[in-house]
Amino acid sequence: MNAKTFLFISIGLLMLACSEKNMPDSTSSKEGTLSGLFTVSENRRVYFSKGNLQYNASLNIWRFAENQNDSIGYANQNISSSYEGWIDLFGWGTSGWNSGAYAYQPWSIISNYDYYYVGGNSNNDLTGAYSKSDWGVYNKISNGGNQSNLWRVLTSEEWVYLIEKRDKSDLLCGQATVNGKRGLVILPNEWELPNGLHWVGMPYDWVTNQYDEQEWKEMEENGAVFLPFTGLREGTKMVEDFKNAGMYWSSTHCNEKIAFIMDFGIQGIIAPRDFCNRSSGCAVRLVKDY
Repeated sequence: MNAKTFLFISIGLLMLACSEKNMPDSTSSKEGTLSGLFTVSENRRVYFSKGNLQYNASLNIWRFAENQNDSIGYANQNISSSYEGWIDLFGWGTSGWNSGAYAYQPWSIISNYDYYYVGGNSNNDLTGAYSKSDWGVYNKISNGGNQSNLWRVLTSEEWVYLIEKRDKSDLLCGQATVNGKRGLVILPNEWELPNGLHWVGMPYDWVTNQYDEQEWKEMEENGAVFLPFTGLREGTKMVEDFKNAGMYWSSTHCNEKIAFIMDFGIQGIIAPRDFCNRSSGCAVRLVKDY
């Protein structure tokens, strides 16, 4: 082997090593991910996280709920910078990254909507130059790969596509009761109902779509996503019963006061393009691009 050939081989091995070093660990990139694949636009598909996002201020730890039907509810009233428990309702864009917004920490409870302007501008979304305001982009999720830049929040347009525009959307979405908790079930593109179970799509059917722990395990193994009722927090008060409504942030602003959410309620209405005050505490369910 001459010196020139040896040099080329050495450079090639070095480039490969650097490339592998910068690639996300395959095990980490799959951790916390459900198996179902979901179309959210004409050219984009995603996986959902295994549960809603939760945060512990005293430990400064982010995690996914252990079960899809877990919701913290009234304990969110204890939100503070030193609270030792977990919360799962957050003001819009409160990832902990200082974008220039006055209220950007996950424990923010200020009621002024303009304090939540990412980058200090009401027209900015949680994308592009301000993507770190997205909880899943900026933070390491302890049981979701423990690396930043693995997850993100759906845009408002993606929520609409997922719920209303993808093929057979009316059959792949409906409300249900899982382990005694009500919420919204979203089924993957390629769905196969487990033997012996029943499913009815939109509108809602709390009785037919009712699953105990073992039955839901079978649904989940086939890729089903469940978004539980979570309620709404205003400051340190729960102003919407967490047993009656689910409100989930998007990464898209609406106007200077509000941002878009996807929500659903006890009456059976599913609104993928509703809105909420930026300062309100809503739930966060992260996705990972395919």
